[in-house]
Amino acid sequence: MPNQRDPNLDRVILALALAATLLLSWAFLYFTKIRYHFEWFTVFLGAFVGLIQIYVFLFLRILRRNPVSLTIALLGHPSAGKTVYLTVLFDELQRSQVPGIRFAPYGQETVERLATDITILGKGGWLPRTESGSVFYYRAYATLTGGLVRKRFKLEIGDFAGERLGELDSADEKWLHKTEYFKYVIQSEAVLFAIDAHKLWTGPQTLVEETQNAFVAALQILAEAKGVTENRKLRAPVCLLFLKADLLLPDVDVDRLLSRVPRLAAICQQRCLNFKSFLVSSVGHLGRDRTPPEHLEPRNVIDPIVWLLKRVSTET
Repeated sequence: MPNQRDPNLDRVILALALAATLLLSWAFLYFTKIRYHFEWFTVFLGAFVGLIQIYVFLFLRILRRNPVSLTIALLGHPSAGKTVYLTVLFDELQRSQVPGIRFAPYGQETVERLATDITILGKGGWLPRTESGSVFYYRAYATLTGGLVRKRFKLEIGDFAGERLGELDSADEKWLHKTEYFKYVIQSEAVLFAIDAHKLWTGPQTLVEETQNAFVAALQILAEAKGVTENRKLRAPVCLLFLKADLLLPDVDVDRLLSRVPRLAAICQQRCLNFKSFLVSSVGHLGRDRTPPEHLEPRNVIDPIVWLLKRVSTET
């Protein structure tokens, strides 16, 4: 997990320094106006304005230079398509011209893992299933552009084995142990819920209820751990990803899938300050043998992370 840094520290320091300068400058200009001619006052006023400009320049430089550490928890059941989604997401972001965002994976483990996995997908193979109890951290730098201040992030997305989702349920025997997975989720600044859209739409009602209850429990625990009461909403953005949409399109949309998990949708809307659902296809249309196509055609893969970064940017 990356070192957590208070994103407002630089702003507080600069604000205090600027406040002190404003106070001293005001006092100096006030007494200068009384004791000297107006011409001198104009000169000092120009110097004062120049000083303010310098502070603004330094403020923007600090905001652009120092990335904000951002941890994102990706939660989902086994074989929901989480690892495929992250692989295609990072590949799309680093090689596509996405308006308003610059992106670059970092770290040898992340770079090598992405290269290996994208090669497997490109050859028509599926990625091996994540081993139970394991976790891999995808890391990257991301910069939001287009505004007055470019916001830089140091991303870390934890891809945990799907079996661990139960640890966020108070009925699970491991719940009280507060595992590393549990701690990672509650310390994250954003959450991605990954659901297999095909299983959700075609599976039996018992499977649907199991899926819905697991994510509701995860959201409730997350809200409780972050001190969210009945009068407050969870500030951490929450995305609901309906993966494997290629198996359902064009017959099924987000609203119809949400109708399968109405309790989850209602609680997310009620308890989250920022919540949105996305219909995502990581690879595009499958081949006859249900393998990835030779040329991947992802759909809506980038949209969730761009939405999430913009929402986090407004909170930091």
